Amino acid sequence: MRNEKKNRLLIESVRYITGNQKNLKVKGPTPFVNAYKEAIKASRDLYEALHNDKSSLKDIETLVEIRNKAGIKFQKITGTRWPF
Repeated sequence: MRNEKKNRLLIESVRYITGNQKNLKVKGPTPFVNAYKEAIKASRDLYEALHNDKSSLKDIETLVEIRNKAGIKFQKITGTRWPF
């Protein structure tokens, strides 16, 4: 059952990052939820910039750095590497 929930969360996360889903509900301990929200937002911002012709290389580099920092924070809190 746990794997099924994890897989569902990953699928919904991809749909959220790519803009195919407007909202994403995540349940769990507050530190986990906050780290997930920060990392998923950073991943979505990066995805959107990569698909925007007006984004500069500097913009993308900054968003990659933000996403990487959010991923590191997520890993420290959860013990799991950020998958995106």
